[in-house]
Amino acid sequence: DFGTIYIMRFLISVVFLTALQSVIDAFYFTNYFVFPPRHQQRHTSFSYTYRPTSSRHLTNSVVSSSEEVPQNDIETKESRYYDRNSLDFHTLVSNIRHRLSRDLNDNDNPPAVFPSVDNSPSYFIDTCTSRSGEAVLLSLLPADDMLPCSFFDGDDLFMPISVLALRGLLLLGMQFGNVGRDVLSSSPPSDDTENILDNIRFERNRRQKLWAIKNGHDKNNPKDLNKSDENYCHASDIAALKSRVFARSSPCSERSLSSSQLPHIDLAYALLSELKQRRGPKGAHSLLVAIGVWKEHECLVMLRSGVPVHFTEKEEQAAAEVIRSESSGSTHDPDSLLNIRRDLRRHKVYTIDSASTSEIDDGISLEVLSGHSSNNDDVRVVRRRIWIHIADTDRYAPLGSNLWSAAQRRGTSIYFPTGCLPMFPPSVGAGVMSLSARSEDCYALSLGVELNADGSVDASSIILAPSVIRVSYRLTYEQTDEMFEEGSAYAEEWQLGSLLQLAERRRQYRSSRGSSESAPYAPIPRGTVTVKRKEEEEAGLAVSLRIEVSHNAGRNVTTMIGPLSNSRGKATDHPTTARIVETDPVSPSQLLVTEIMILAGEALGLWGLKKDIILPYRCQPKMDVRTREMEWNYLTILEENNIGDGYCAAWYSRRFCEPVSVELKPGPHSGLGLATYVQWSSPIRRYCDLQVHSTVKQYLRREKIKELVKGGGIVPDLVSDEDIGESVHDLLKGSGQTSGCKVFSIDYNESIGLQKTARLLQNKSQTYWMLEFIRRFINSIPNDEESKGGGAGTSIDKKKFKAVVLGCLDANAGLYVIYLYDLGIERTYRSEARLKLEPGDEIWFIFSKIDPKLGILKLSAVSMPVGLGRQSKK
Repeated sequence: DFGTIYIMRFLISVVFLTALQSVIDAFYFTNYFVFPPRHQQRHTSFSYTYRPTSSRHLTNSVVSSSEEVPQNDIETKESRYYDRNSLDFHTLVSNIRHRLSRDLNDNDNPPAVFPSVDNSPSYFIDTCTSRSGEAVLLSLLPADDMLPCSFFDGDDLFMPISVLALRGLLLLGMQFGNVGRDVLSSSPPSDDTENILDNIRFERNRRQKLWAIKNGHDKNNPKDLNKSDENYCHASDIAALKSRVFARSSPCSERSLSSSQLPHIDLAYALLSELKQRRGPKGAHSLLVAIGVWKEHECLVMLRSGVPVHFTEKEEQAAAEVIRSESSGSTHDPDSLLNIRRDLRRHKVYTIDSASTSEIDDGISLEVLSGHSSNNDDVRVVRRRIWIHIADTDRYAPLGSNLWSAAQRRGTSIYFPTGCLPMFPPSVGAGVMSLSARSEDCYALSLGVELNADGSVDASSIILAPSVIRVSYRLTYEQTDEMFEEGSAYAEEWQLGSLLQLAERRRQYRSSRGSSESAPYAPIPRGTVTVKRKEEEEAGLAVSLRIEVSHNAGRNVTTMIGPLSNSRGKATDHPTTARIVETDPVSPSQLLVTEIMILAGEALGLWGLKKDIILPYRCQPKMDVRTREMEWNYLTILEENNIGDGYCAAWYSRRFCEPVSVELKPGPHSGLGLATYVQWSSPIRRYCDLQVHSTVKQYLRREKIKELVKGGGIVPDLVSDEDIGESVHDLLKGSGQTSGCKVFSIDYNESIGLQKTARLLQNKSQTYWMLEFIRRFINSIPNDEESKGGGAGTSIDKKKFKAVVLGCLDANAGLYVIYLYDLGIERTYRSEARLKLEPGDEIWFIFSKIDPKLGILKLSAVSMPVGLGRQSKK
């Protein structure tokens, strides 16, 4: 058959040509990439020849600036650092191979060339979540490459080839699993990575220019920026490099990473080839885990974001200096010098927070006052003044200090399931700044306020002053709830019971003004994953899930799921057996803390409005339902019929909520039911709150100086311009007026980009560990022979998860939002075969594929009964 013969000849030709092409490709790669000829190096992607226009790079630390560097020395330097066939590159490969051959379990922290990371060049700052990872990277470098960072002046093209290769390997590994969107998000897809990088680039560029202007450098010359802090300069350089890499790469795309403009990535590919590892993000990630640089569950989303992971040596030294000054009693305290710090140590102060919280920045107390009635002087009345004490962070991190700059770089503390990335070094954030229950004095910015009969704030009663307090009790939410349940909060600790009554009055007042707590539908509980170290668990980490509603929601819905397995690795609990139960009444401790902190925000806003001070007012307009009548009517139907246990109405109502904005003029906050609101209760955790503290205290000091000048008093010489934000000399003239020249200006929008980044990082990290929780649970259920029948109580039944349809995103595409009861998560779902669903329909799912590292979660419906939504329509 001639047809068969021709077909066979064709196939043989295709196979032969394919094999020939493979041989040619291998030959080309070997000769032009692995070992390129010297005359062709300039024309390949591995060209690192750098021709400096001057000898400035070599004069930083090797020779004096007056000496002229010979051209042949420069060429020798170039060939040494940019020839990928150099001894340095092969030494790096050999060190990695030696590292791979070692048993890492015997020594997780191998010795580096230098005794400690702090004394070593900070080539790899913010590329590992642990200092031991940086030590491993330094131990891989050839000894000759251990030059001071200032020698290279932040120029990538003039760094050792071993450093460039490892940096490229780190950047390539960070790209692993970068899916670009949250698979558990119920919102339309968006490139979160690009949003993060935009925020990082904006903050970095703006702060560099501010620093340059302040120190008299050229703001348009990047070489003149941040020279005062070598570690920060290098960290900033790495952040910029991350931006370049990820801005040029699409999610999960390996080819787009390689570019002649990014020699780091090309070197990383060459390094993987030499080590016979998979070339790409996955291979780089596996290699870094294998050699002990990263852990199995390294938080890559944090590393590739560009946020500072570790505190620099300069920041740690500033924290140590604060501790030494406080212990010796030499801390500069202009509030005490001006005699405006109040002694409130007579009050019993309570701090209520979670058990894991170490940075305690708020406390509460109650003062009982007696006085005469405003209508009748013969009638005596008892008044209750609420004191809210917020940690006086400004005392230790004043405006313009090194600790202030550390907070400015981060913008906020970031909370991950595995722990917290603090805004301040833990030695001070959880130490002298924190309101801890100890015998020593604590310093705070205290606000006293009284309430009217209807729960509103008596603006005339507001007192605001720096203070010194002593914390009597450090309580957790669980301990406080137990005290209310047992009655001790109404007897021995009667102050707590009285404060709870005032908090309940405040909740009723805000609800009557249309706050979110007054919504008739049930809030949607949300699952939150926490990770703790536990040696017998997989990877030494125990993952647990807590499902609860927001603390502001007016009700408390909580259940705890986990642990997933015992020491033998068998399943112990199933989420469907831990049903969500609404507890009545609401957790009193959560209500107490929430309402008192909201009260503090409203009272400070009213105080700032009266004093005409510029503060960051958080505003939220009321819902505009007049132009959306049809949608409002549909929401009413969902509410009245209680579709999906009220969850459908709660989800649908979000479209009516206006975004919260930060304004310099007071405005209403409809979600809280308040006319004005300023956030200032967490200065250890939020940079914007620290800015508010600085503004308020500067105003109080200026007013005190004006009072002293007017009364002929003496202003202490130690009070500086920085302490009051303006010129002390102008105030001492006797006019009581200033020239208006600000020593340091405060921009309340300064940290908005970093706060958005923090929220994105927290959400993506929660998504990763939620997927890991689901994966572990599914794997913990044995697939025995009995389960093949699918009867009740078998393993297959335990792998099913019940969900309710919350609403529709795109009916034509069959795209819906569902809520998984037993996991407390919302996510989008594309209906199989374009089956039309209705809000309230209940569906049972199984997870067909889960991969936390790649962000993959696929659901398959196993049953679709008619839901509540359809029944109500019938």
